Amino acid sequence: MELLISKNIARYRREKNITQDELAAALDVTPQAVSNWERGGYPDITLLPGIANFFGVTIDELMGNDEIGKEADKEIFRKKFYEFGETEDRVKFALSYYRKYPTDEYYIYYAAAWCTNLVAWQPEKRQEYMPLVRETCGKLMEVPGYRDNAVQLMTIACEESELPEWLEKAAYSPQYTRRGNLIVRYNSCDDTVKAHLHERLLALERFSAFLDARYQDALGAEKKAEYHRNILALLDSLRIDGKLPDGWILFYAYKSLVLAACLFGAGKTDEGWTTFENGIQMFETWYAFPDDKPLDLGGGELFGGLRIMKDWFRAVAPDGTEEQLLECTPLTWFEPKHLYEFLTNPRWAWFNSAREDPRFIRAVEWAKSLADAEANK
Repeated sequence: MELLISKNIARYRREKNITQDELAAALDVTPQAVSNWERGGYPDITLLPGIANFFGVTIDELMGNDEIGKEADKEIFRKKFYEFGETEDRVKFALSYYRKYPTDEYYIYYAAAWCTNLVAWQPEKRQEYMPLVRETCGKLMEVPGYRDNAVQLMTIACEESELPEWLEKAAYSPQYTRRGNLIVRYNSCDDTVKAHLHERLLALERFSAFLDARYQDALGAEKKAEYHRNILALLDSLRIDGKLPDGWILFYAYKSLVLAACLFGAGKTDEGWTTFENGIQMFETWYAFPDDKPLDLGGGELFGGLRIMKDWFRAVAPDGTEEQLLECTPLTWFEPKHLYEFLTNPRWAWFNSAREDPRFIRAVEWAKSLADAEANK
């Protein structure tokens, strides 16, 4: 209690933006007395009403009795909470403390989390507890450090029609991803089929992001070439009877051109041209695919039978339903105009030794014609 009153006097004084001398003058005591209080001393009991009145607080608040009571309550809560099973009784116990301390984020979070669990586990309780989920999550949204938790809890508990709104709130969260929140939602209500689908979608998103991870140019053309050889070897492992699944041709084509640039930069001209021409040929194959045809990805259970639409923003589940890809890699925007920009961008200086070759010129002209045709549609 002595420590709390000393800390509180110092805190209230700083909040008023006054010095120890100014506080001493206001209370008619010596500056040494104020200094002693703030270093752990205890004011004379007769001074407490005046000190509390000066700061506009109660004596209990000044002495820290309210904080001591809160900490004691919190210890009781911690001990008793887990004596309840995962039942409605546990939820009601959490709510009793939330109602006692409606502004304390500790109890707000427990109430929000366990009301959410009850709504997910027992849909018949939705009408009774969903308003409490909204109330508590609404408060958590305003508390630094709890916003991501609130978004995830609302993603679990909300109606299907509200999902886009709550997923968008998580779109830029560093801790909780949109796909991760969906997996938690369906695991929470034991919807194994949907949970598995979203886990496979997450695997696809992460794998595509890994394939498109940038390798620093500053490390040199040789090392970057070796890195992209490894990426292509990884894609080659998905081949079925020697054929690469159509869904990966875009990645293979782009990575082939990057590898070609690295090979030109490393002085490996012959290998560079072989790789370059293979990449252009694969781009030709990719752009020839119809826009509305789902493309196979292979990979067996790794991707759970998912297929990909040509725009790489939508995946198709084995039952034919479409799912949006949420964590889309920038490579999926590789339209003809981006290919043309890639081939003509001066930043790719490793292409410089090849730019005057008729094969490179033809590739640039072909990419431009595709980009122009796309722009004139």
